[in-house]
Amino acid sequence: MDAFRLIVIRSADPFTRGQQYGRQAADLIRLGIEGYQRHFAKTLGLTWESITEKSRLYTDLLAREFPAELEEARGIADGSGVPLDEILALNCRYEILK
Repeated sequence: MDAFRLIVIRSADPFTRGQQYGRQAADLIRLGIEGYQRHFAKTLGLTWESITEKSRLYTDLLAREFPAELEEARGIADGSGVPLDEILALNCRYEILK
């Protein structure tokens, strides 16, 4: 990739904003998932299934403390066709590792 991709978001609603982002960046999201699958397997010996299982543990916290961000993540999942737990794994990767 030689240039940054311009993602155009035309909504203030978190879910809709996420959908728009997810549709426009679906291929990049999938590349990110593939990269982290390899990284976790190689460096920690963890399967992607175990990582996504850990990411689901953050759903209640996000719903309680960061509901707009969780709705945006739901929109990204919907727009990109990627399960929510995989979107959360990308966004909570540091917390999952600690």
